[in-house]
Amino acid sequence: MPIVTVTNDRYTTESVYQWSKNQKLKVRGLSLPSTPIFHFTNSAIDRTITRTVVVDATGVMTADIPNSLLQSPYNIKVYICVQNGETFRSLYEVSIPVTPRNKPADYTLELSDGEVYSF
Repeated sequence: MPIVTVTNDRYTTESVYQWSKNQKLKVRGLSLPSTPIFHFTNSAIDRTITRTVVVDATGVMTADIPNSLLQSPYNIKVYICVQNGETFRSLYEVSIPVTPRNKPADYTLELSDGEVYSF
């Protein structure tokens, strides 16, 4: 599970392995005015996949990484966004490294990851 730690507008992140499944992204070190929405994408697609974020009592934000993005060897970009009434803002952009590896023989292809928005 990759953990992103934000300190003074800089961040560090852990990588994920290609062909992993059901990974969660944890982000700590941010203080946001409202619960964000994470938009996930990579260089192979022209849209984002949104995920609802859960914030725990300590302020750590957690969201599911789309399995479809873990099927390719491209870094995953995450846009941390907030919506306040009619105003929608992207506050941070984070890049999660994906470590390439061979596809496991027993891997089942995921065809859809839910709600998709175009850029």
